[in-house]
Amino acid sequence: MHTHRPLPNTEAELDTFLSAFEDGTYPKSDWTHAAHLVAGSSYLYTLGHNTALDYMRDRVRHYNLATGGQNTATGGYQEARAAWLPPDRSPTITDLLFSTPTASTSYPTITTP
Repeated sequence: MHTHRPLPNTEAELDTFLSAFEDGTYPKSDWTHAAHLVAGSSYLYTLGHNTALDYMRDRVRHYNLATGGQNTATGGYQEARAAWLPPDRSPTITDLLFSTPTASTSYPTITTP
């Protein structure tokens, strides 16, 4: 059984994680739903909604190719349902956790100010 590496907990770990994702060296076996959320949340925070969405699309497509995958109609990059949010509304952590059909509904609801 594969044990996934821990997600970043510090700014330095986040920088290392994002660099590995962006250059395609982050292990494919560790590219989980949670890892997607960490990357996407970081880009939302630093780039804003529209730029982050475009950047994440580009980086995921690049990552797929760099790790031996493809981006086709049946595999590879698939549009995330988090993109349904209007551009004038930033997603909350709850939006991100429950934005995909496979996301767990057992997570506690987190409210943000």
